[in-house]
Amino acid sequence: MRPCGRTCGNSLHQAERLRRSRAFVAAELALAGIESAIPADEVIITMKKVGDAMSSTLKETAEGGLAATPTGKRLHEQVFGTPPGSGGCSACGGCAS
Repeated sequence: MRPCGRTCGNSLHQAERLRRSRAFVAAELALAGIESAIPADEVIITMKKVGDAMSSTLKETAEGGLAATPTGKRLHEQVFGTPPGSGGCSACGGCAS
């Protein structure tokens, strides 16, 4: 789900491309037999704990990240016709439920 409609699309697409390239590199390292000093399951569990501990205002949500910038809010209003937080779904408060 995109927190500010399609207005943050470029940055989200860039982030997705980066994640995909990291996945390919990780796969190549694994296939080459290169091992991490910390097992992958420990890394994943730790990253999940850190993500859960982070405030949503620090994540790329309607409350934080690019969606919370003045330009992100303006673009949200242009796309949806309402300012963020003026009603609607719980994701960003701007789209119709």
